[in-house]
Amino acid sequence: ALLQPLRFGGGRPGVRSGAGGCLRFLGGLLIRQVVLAGQPVADDEGTYRFIARTLLTGHVTNPIPDDPEFFKNQFIVINGRGWHGKYPIGHPLVLALGEAIGAIDLVIPLVGAACVWLTAKVGAKLFDGRVAIAGTLLLVVSPHFVWTCATILSQPTLCLVLLLGMLLVLHDVETPRSRNVLLAGFVFGFGVLVRPLPGGLFALVAAAQLALDSRRRGESWGRAVTRLAFFAAAAVPWLLVFAAVNSAQSGSALTSGYQEAHKNLRLLQNGSGEIVNSIVGNLMR
Repeated sequence: ALLQPLRFGGGRPGVRSGAGGCLRFLGGLLIRQVVLAGQPVADDEGTYRFIARTLLTGHVTNPIPDDPEFFKNQFIVINGRGWHGKYPIGHPLVLALGEAIGAIDLVIPLVGAACVWLTAKVGAKLFDGRVAIAGTLLLVVSPHFVWTCATILSQPTLCLVLLLGMLLVLHDVETPRSRNVLLAGFVFGFGVLVRPLPGGLFALVAAAQLALDSRRRGESWGRAVTRLAFFAAAAVPWLLVFAAVNSAQSGSALTSGYQEAHKNLRLLQNGSGEIVNSIVGNLMR
Protein backbone atom coordinates (compact mmCIF):
# COMPACT_ATOMS: atom_id res chain seq x y z
CA ALA A 1 0.00 0.00 0.00
CA LEU A 2 2.84 2.36 0.83
CA LEU A 3 4.42 1.86 -2.59
CA GLN A 4 1.20 1.91 -4.61
CA PRO A 5 1.22 5.69 -5.43
CA LEU A 6 4.54 5.34 -7.25
CA ARG A 7 4.00 2.00 -8.98
CA PHE A 8 2.98 3.52 -12.30
CA GLY A 9 6.63 3.74 -13.38
CA GLY A 10 6.78 -0.03 -13.71
CA GLY A 11 10.36 -1.27 -13.61
CA ARG A 12 11.85 2.18 -14.12
CA PRO A 13 12.82 3.62 -10.72
CA GLY A 14 14.03 6.80 -12.41
CA VAL A 15 10.48 7.54 -13.57
CA ARG A 16 9.09 7.10 -10.08
CA SER A 17 11.80 9.16 -8.37
CA GLY A 18 11.38 11.82 -11.05
CA ALA A 19 7.64 11.89 -10.42
CA GLY A 20 8.28 12.22 -6.68
CA GLY A 21 10.67 15.10 -7.37
CA CYS A 22 8.07 16.87 -9.48
CA LEU A 23 5.50 16.48 -6.70
CA ARG A 24 7.97 17.88 -4.19
CA PHE A 25 8.74 20.86 -6.43
CA LEU A 26 5.07 21.66 -7.03
CA GLY A 27 4.17 21.13 -3.37
CA GLY A 28 6.95 23.39 -2.11
CA LEU A 29 6.12 26.11 -4.61
CA LEU A 30 2.39 25.90 -3.85
CA ILE A 31 2.88 26.21 -0.11
CA ARG A 32 5.32 29.07 -0.53
CA GLN A 33 2.98 31.06 -2.75
CA VAL A 34 -0.41 30.20 -1.21
CA VAL A 35 0.24 29.44 2.46
CA LEU A 36 3.31 31.61 3.11
CA ALA A 37 2.42 34.24 0.50
CA GLY A 38 6.07 34.28 -0.52
CA GLN A 39 7.08 35.73 2.84
CA PRO A 40 9.78 34.57 5.28
CA VAL A 41 8.81 32.57 8.35
CA ALA A 42 12.11 33.25 10.14
CA ASP A 43 14.65 36.04 10.36
CA ASP A 44 17.22 33.60 8.98
CA GLU A 45 15.49 33.72 5.59
CA GLY A 46 15.76 37.48 5.34
CA THR A 47 19.41 37.23 6.34
CA TYR A 48 20.17 34.62 3.68
CA ARG A 49 18.52 36.79 1.04
CA PHE A 50 20.43 39.83 2.30
CA ILE A 51 23.69 37.89 1.89
CA ALA A 52 22.66 36.68 -1.58
CA ARG A 53 21.97 40.24 -2.70
CA THR A 54 25.29 41.33 -1.24
CA LEU A 55 27.11 38.64 -3.22
CA LEU A 56 25.43 39.79 -6.41
CA THR A 57 27.14 43.17 -5.95
CA GLY A 58 30.47 41.37 -6.14
CA HIS A 59 31.27 41.92 -2.46
CA VAL A 60 30.89 40.03 0.82
CA THR A 61 30.06 43.13 2.87
CA ASN A 62 28.12 46.36 2.34
CA PRO A 63 28.87 49.96 3.27
CA ILE A 64 27.89 50.83 6.82
CA PRO A 65 24.34 52.29 6.88
CA ASP A 66 23.78 55.87 8.04
CA ASP A 67 22.09 54.80 11.27
CA PRO A 68 23.87 51.55 12.25
CA GLU A 69 22.19 51.27 15.65
CA PHE A 70 18.78 51.08 13.95
CA PHE A 71 19.88 48.02 11.94
CA LYS A 72 21.69 46.24 14.76
CA ASN A 73 20.31 42.75 15.54
CA GLN A 74 21.54 39.22 16.13
CA PHE A 75 21.38 38.20 12.46
CA ILE A 76 23.69 40.80 10.94
CA VAL A 77 27.06 42.31 11.78
CA ILE A 78 28.03 45.96 11.53
CA ASN A 79 31.69 46.59 12.27
CA GLY A 80 34.54 48.71 11.00
CA ARG A 81 34.72 46.63 7.81
CA GLY A 82 31.08 46.96 6.76
CA TRP A 83 27.58 45.51 7.05
CA HIS A 84 26.94 41.81 6.37
CA GLY A 85 24.90 38.79 7.40
CA LYS A 86 26.29 36.46 10.05
CA TYR A 87 25.92 33.21 8.08
CA PRO A 88 28.47 31.64 5.69
CA ILE A 89 28.01 32.26 1.99
CA GLY A 90 27.42 28.69 0.73
CA HIS A 91 23.62 28.71 0.82
CA PRO A 92 23.34 32.37 -0.28
CA LEU A 93 25.44 31.48 -3.34
CA VAL A 94 22.71 29.01 -4.33
CA LEU A 95 19.98 31.56 -3.64
CA ALA A 96 21.86 34.17 -5.65
CA LEU A 97 21.30 32.08 -8.79
CA GLY A 98 17.56 32.61 -8.41
CA GLU A 99 17.83 36.16 -7.10
CA ALA A 100 19.82 37.16 -10.18
CA ILE A 101 16.91 36.30 -12.48
CA GLY A 102 14.10 37.27 -10.12
CA ALA A 103 13.11 33.67 -9.43
CA ILE A 104 14.39 33.04 -5.91
CA ASP A 105 11.09 31.35 -4.94
CA LEU A 106 11.91 28.51 -7.33
CA VAL A 107 15.31 27.70 -5.85
CA ILE A 108 14.48 25.66 -2.74
CA PRO A 109 11.53 23.79 -4.31
CA LEU A 110 13.98 22.74 -7.04
CA VAL A 111 16.54 21.78 -4.39
CA GLY A 112 13.86 19.70 -2.65
CA ALA A 113 13.00 17.94 -5.90
CA ALA A 114 16.68 17.08 -6.41
CA CYS A 115 16.82 15.75 -2.84
CA VAL A 116 13.96 13.38 -3.61
CA TRP A 117 15.72 12.08 -6.73
CA LEU A 118 19.01 11.61 -4.86
CA THR A 119 17.23 9.86 -1.98
CA ALA A 120 16.01 7.25 -4.45
CA LYS A 121 19.53 6.84 -5.86
CA VAL A 122 21.17 6.51 -2.44
CA GLY A 123 18.44 4.18 -1.20
CA ALA A 124 18.84 1.91 -4.20
CA LYS A 125 22.59 1.61 -3.60
CA LEU A 126 22.26 1.01 0.13
CA PHE A 127 19.26 -1.34 -0.03
CA ASP A 128 17.12 -2.16 -3.08
CA GLY A 129 14.58 -0.59 -5.41
CA ARG A 130 11.56 -1.22 -3.19
CA VAL A 131 13.18 0.31 -0.12
CA ALA A 132 14.37 3.24 -2.24
CA ILE A 133 10.81 3.90 -3.44
CA ALA A 134 9.45 3.66 0.12
CA GLY A 135 12.06 6.12 1.40
CA THR A 136 11.39 8.47 -1.48
CA LEU A 137 7.64 8.43 -0.83
CA LEU A 138 8.13 9.06 2.88
CA LEU A 139 10.31 12.07 2.05
CA VAL A 140 7.75 13.41 -0.45
CA VAL A 141 4.96 13.36 2.14
CA SER A 142 7.07 14.41 5.15
CA PRO A 143 5.40 17.55 6.64
CA HIS A 144 8.76 18.74 7.94
CA PHE A 145 10.47 18.42 4.56
CA VAL A 146 7.48 19.82 2.66
CA TRP A 147 7.37 22.90 4.88
CA THR A 148 11.12 23.52 4.88
CA CYS A 149 11.26 23.31 1.08
CA ALA A 150 8.68 26.10 0.94
CA THR A 151 11.11 28.46 2.70
CA ILE A 152 14.55 29.73 1.70
CA LEU A 153 16.27 28.22 4.74
CA SER A 154 19.60 26.45 4.28
CA GLN A 155 18.68 22.95 5.49
CA PRO A 156 17.44 21.68 2.09
CA THR A 157 20.63 22.91 0.42
CA LEU A 158 22.77 21.05 2.94
CA CYS A 159 20.54 17.98 2.50
CA LEU A 160 21.16 18.11 -1.26
CA VAL A 161 24.91 18.45 -0.82
CA LEU A 162 25.12 15.57 1.67
CA LEU A 163 23.00 13.25 -0.48
CA LEU A 164 25.15 13.99 -3.53
CA GLY A 165 28.30 13.39 -1.51
CA MET A 166 26.89 10.12 -0.16
CA LEU A 167 26.03 8.98 -3.67
CA LEU A 168 29.60 9.66 -4.84
CA VAL A 169 31.07 7.73 -1.90
CA LEU A 170 28.72 4.79 -2.53
CA HIS A 171 29.52 4.87 -6.24
CA ASP A 172 33.21 4.68 -5.34
CA VAL A 173 32.54 1.40 -3.51
CA GLU A 174 31.33 -0.16 -6.79
CA THR A 175 33.80 1.59 -9.08
CA PRO A 176 36.86 2.90 -7.22
CA ARG A 177 38.16 5.96 -9.04
CA SER A 178 40.20 8.96 -7.98
CA ARG A 179 37.59 11.09 -9.75
CA ASN A 180 34.89 9.89 -7.35
CA VAL A 181 37.04 10.83 -4.36
CA LEU A 182 37.87 14.27 -5.77
CA LEU A 183 34.23 15.02 -6.56
CA ALA A 184 33.13 13.83 -3.11
CA GLY A 185 35.72 16.08 -1.47
CA PHE A 186 34.57 19.02 -3.55
CA VAL A 187 30.91 18.43 -2.66
CA PHE A 188 31.48 17.86 1.06
CA GLY A 189 33.78 20.88 1.18
CA PHE A 190 30.95 23.02 -0.16
CA GLY A 191 28.74 21.52 2.53
CA VAL A 192 31.04 23.05 5.14
CA LEU A 193 30.51 26.42 3.46
CA VAL A 194 26.73 25.90 3.68
CA ARG A 195 26.51 24.87 7.33
CA PRO A 196 29.96 24.47 8.91
CA LEU A 197 29.24 22.18 11.88
CA PRO A 198 27.03 19.49 10.29
CA GLY A 199 28.88 19.89 7.00
CA GLY A 200 32.22 19.27 8.71
CA LEU A 201 30.86 16.31 10.66
CA PHE A 202 29.57 14.54 7.55
CA ALA A 203 32.80 15.33 5.69
CA LEU A 204 34.77 13.52 8.39
CA VAL A 205 32.40 10.55 8.25
CA ALA A 206 32.72 10.42 4.45
CA ALA A 207 36.52 10.51 4.68
CA ALA A 208 36.49 7.68 7.22
CA GLN A 209 34.17 5.66 4.96
CA LEU A 210 36.49 6.12 1.97
CA ALA A 211 39.46 4.92 4.03
CA LEU A 212 37.49 1.93 5.35
CA ASP A 213 36.33 0.95 1.87
CA SER A 214 39.91 1.17 0.62
CA ARG A 215 41.11 -1.20 3.33
CA ARG A 216 38.21 -3.60 2.70
CA ARG A 217 39.37 -3.89 -0.92
CA GLY A 218 42.77 -5.00 0.37
CA GLU A 219 44.53 -1.77 -0.59
CA SER A 220 47.59 -0.66 1.39
CA TRP A 221 47.48 2.06 4.04
CA GLY A 222 49.51 4.20 1.68
CA ARG A 223 46.80 3.94 -0.97
CA ALA A 224 44.11 4.74 1.59
CA VAL A 225 46.00 7.81 2.78
CA THR A 226 46.51 8.95 -0.81
CA ARG A 227 42.78 8.78 -1.46
CA LEU A 228 42.12 10.79 1.71
CA ALA A 229 44.64 13.35 0.46
CA PHE A 230 42.66 13.65 -2.79
CA PHE A 231 39.46 14.11 -0.79
CA ALA A 232 41.03 16.82 1.39
CA ALA A 233 42.65 18.59 -1.58
CA ALA A 234 39.26 18.93 -3.29
CA ALA A 235 37.60 20.22 -0.11
CA VAL A 236 40.31 22.74 0.83
CA PRO A 237 39.38 25.40 -1.79
CA TRP A 238 35.98 25.85 -0.13
CA LEU A 239 37.65 26.11 3.27
CA LEU A 240 39.95 28.79 1.87
CA VAL A 241 36.88 30.66 0.58
CA PHE A 242 35.38 30.44 4.07
CA ALA A 243 38.58 31.80 5.61
CA ALA A 244 38.87 34.57 3.01
CA VAL A 245 35.30 35.73 3.62
CA ASN A 246 35.90 35.71 7.37
CA SER A 247 39.04 37.78 6.89
CA ALA A 248 37.24 40.32 4.71
CA GLN A 249 34.35 40.63 7.15
CA SER A 250 36.05 40.45 10.55
CA GLY A 251 39.75 40.90 9.89
CA SER A 252 40.48 37.32 11.03
CA ALA A 253 40.28 34.16 8.95
CA LEU A 254 39.22 32.25 12.09
CA THR A 255 36.43 34.62 13.20
CA SER A 256 33.14 34.15 11.38
CA GLY A 257 30.22 36.55 11.18
CA TYR A 258 28.27 34.14 13.38
CA GLN A 259 30.89 34.42 16.12
CA GLU A 260 30.96 38.19 15.82
CA ALA A 261 27.19 38.58 15.96
CA HIS A 262 26.78 36.49 19.08
CA LYS A 263 29.82 37.87 20.82
CA ASN A 264 28.57 41.42 20.33
CA LEU A 265 25.23 40.47 21.89
CA ARG A 266 27.00 38.63 24.73
CA LEU A 267 25.10 35.44 23.91
CA LEU A 268 28.15 33.19 23.92
CA GLN A 269 29.99 34.60 26.92
CA ASN A 270 28.15 32.64 29.60
CA GLY A 271 28.77 28.91 29.33
CA SER A 272 26.01 27.92 31.77
CA GLY A 273 23.47 30.15 30.07
CA GLU A 274 24.38 28.72 26.68
CA ILE A 275 23.85 25.16 27.92
CA VAL A 276 20.50 26.03 29.52
CA ASN A 277 19.32 27.79 26.35
CA SER A 278 20.32 24.79 24.25
CA ILE A 279 18.51 22.31 26.50
CA VAL A 280 15.34 24.42 26.71
CA GLY A 281 15.35 25.00 22.96
CA ASN A 282 15.64 21.30 22.21
CA LEU A 283 12.88 20.44 24.69
CA MET A 284 10.59 22.96 23.01
CA ARG A 285 11.32 21.49 19.58
